[in-house]
Amino acid sequence: TTNTRSTPQTTTTKTPAAGSPPSRTLAALKRDLHIDGWQCGAQTLRDTECKRFVIDGNKDFIDTQLASMTGLTRASPDFEPAVLKLVMLVHCHQHDAGRPKERRLEAWRLAFLPGSADGTVPKVSVERLIRKALEPLSAECIAHGNGCACEGRIGGWKVQNCEKTLQKLIKQEIYSDNAKLEFLLKVLEWNRTCNTHQSSRQFMWVAAWKKSIMAVLPLPMPLGGQTLASNAPNDPQYSPRRAVLIVQALPSPRAPPGPTISPNADPALYWPKAYDSSCFNILQHANHDASPTRSHKLIRAEISRLLDARDLRDGYVYSYEVEGNEGYVKIGYTTRPVTERHDEWSFDCNRQTKPLYPSSAQAAATISSAKDAAAAPAVLVPYARRIEALCHAELDHRRIRMYCGACLKQHIEWFEVSAIEVTAVIQKWSRWMATQPYELLQLRNKSKWTLKASEVQRTLRFEQFMREIAVVPAPP
Repeated sequence: TTNTRSTPQTTTTKTPAAGSPPSRTLAALKRDLHIDGWQCGAQTLRDTECKRFVIDGNKDFIDTQLASMTGLTRASPDFEPAVLKLVMLVHCHQHDAGRPKERRLEAWRLAFLPGSADGTVPKVSVERLIRKALEPLSAECIAHGNGCACEGRIGGWKVQNCEKTLQKLIKQEIYSDNAKLEFLLKVLEWNRTCNTHQSSRQFMWVAAWKKSIMAVLPLPMPLGGQTLASNAPNDPQYSPRRAVLIVQALPSPRAPPGPTISPNADPALYWPKAYDSSCFNILQHANHDASPTRSHKLIRAEISRLLDARDLRDGYVYSYEVEGNEGYVKIGYTTRPVTERHDEWSFDCNRQTKPLYPSSAQAAATISSAKDAAAAPAVLVPYARRIEALCHAELDHRRIRMYCGACLKQHIEWFEVSAIEVTAVIQKWSRWMATQPYELLQLRNKSKWTLKASEVQRTLRFEQFMREIAVVPAPP
């Protein structure tokens, strides 16, 4: 996928009034936000900074946006939309959603002064304070054993349950009932553990989480007839009256409807088991035209590439859709049984796959070894990874990029295309690859898999080549 996206409009701000904090220079603000090197800079999964360079076409927009922000503070009415648009301009296509975006927003907020000259304290989002106290949410198990974190996958259903539970926890009335608060924290802990470590009886994180929450939200409210101890009064930066004013000045975001909270219930059963059928969170539709010239250029580049070790493996090219998002198709490949890959995706992303190609019956019969290909369905193909790449190249103008709130990652192998068309594309390239168009070329010191000379000649007349391979042979 090319790193392109629509450019948002810059946010303009009013000239600071007399007595306002002094404005920074453009260079100083750029340096303070660590974007003077024109790199994305988002925090990656490995806790390193992304080194991708900012899109050239965005640089002027970034400078204009920064110039409008030099006099802002966190109390400025335009601050939040301004910093959000700056993130979307600076971050690369892999880090413009989810945790990388939120972490950068949080870091950049701290680079600005907290209030205005009249002493106005910026309103603090209750949700942000709660999330910070319970961070980091992830798709990995939080249990520890033998001094090490488990890090096993918890699955998309539990990840989404964590988000829904957080929406419950930011309702202020929860903090007037100690039993309900502890129950929801147990729900959160159970959903943050994998199947191996999940337990409805032993909870290791609830007390620490409660303490962390009350440290940032020192509410003078009785919890179940008692006042919960808080570390906040010992902090000179906090005063109970000031903290309460900040929190109560904001309405809590409306939590999604959910089951009734019953402290005596099993936390494991609070959220019903169900696949997600909501609409995709699409970040970008491909903005390329569907001209044969561009499509053929991408396909030709894929055909001409040498085969590597991963390309040489036999496997299965598959496609599927999910409920609630008909018209969008995932195209992938696997060297294992297709049903295994479907099950993994359903677990991670909490969406039930609906196989398009191969059919459900064929997918259930797939085998993992090419030795028995004669007895297997005709979907086991050579060079499966290269077939997938050719399908992606041909349909690149239909590609979408989306963020998944279940696996907390972006997906780029989805296409806005009909089931009939995607099946035809997969079968076309599978037939061509079955003709063994590549050969092993022996050189003096090495060997390489390259396109046969006869196929090179065919591709010189590319439109004719595409018409030829699209012909479906008559059944014997």
